[in-house]
Amino acid sequence: MVLKAFLLVLLYSLLLSSTASAGRLPNSPKEAGRTVVITERAAKPVHLKLVIDGEKRKITAAGNITVGECLKREGIDPDKFHVSEPLTETVKKGMIIILKSKTADELKREQQDIEYVKRHPSITGRYHPGSGAHLVVQAGVQYVKDEAGSLHLIIGHRLMEATAYLPEDGTGDGITATGVPAAYGIAAVDPDVIPLGTRIFVPGYGIALAADTGGAIEGDIVDLCYEDYDEAIQFGRRDVDVYLLAV
Repeated sequence: MVLKAFLLVLLYSLLLSSTASAGRLPNSPKEAGRTVVITERAAKPVHLKLVIDGEKRKITAAGNITVGECLKREGIDPDKFHVSEPLTETVKKGMIIILKSKTADELKREQQDIEYVKRHPSITGRYHPGSGAHLVVQAGVQYVKDEAGSLHLIIGHRLMEATAYLPEDGTGDGITATGVPAAYGIAAVDPDVIPLGTRIFVPGYGIALAADTGGAIEGDIVDLCYEDYDEAIQFGRRDVDVYLLAV
């Protein structure tokens, strides 16, 4: 009888140990005292297809990487192509990624935009809501006047949806698509809508430099960088007037 009881206790202990190691919560303080090791399984490889300038290629990629990482592992520079999927999106089974080579003129223009931004990493100052920059009209012409009193000629206007982001968002390194540090006064745009290197004015934000891009920034959307979390949350998402300024 004693032996039978001992075997039952032993079997119960083995069952507890097995289920605890599978990752469930312990049933007792005694069980909680055990060291539980949970091994995280690697993501399953996924099969997908690349279509590069009309040429199809079937590939297998790790299931936990982004489209951008996938292309780089295949020896493809995503900056030289128009890519059908956001570079920050995780690859999925059956995904078809279509790439179309950028023309020589497009690559040249983008390089000029990047060089311009690198030569002009700063803006006229840090503008917070209610400070400095504002719209003025002189001799029938509308300008943006900054805190220093300088006038910036308005050369375009768009009604856009604005969002807010922090420097550590995105890749987390705080570096924009053009290589300059993300900070208050830097805006992420769709380069097909607002060329990189353009200075813009957003009432309630101030003067900003279009120096960043993003997978979700397509069309009439502008993402404004804030350095303070509370300010970014307070700004949220809203429709804004975006004024394009002369260089």
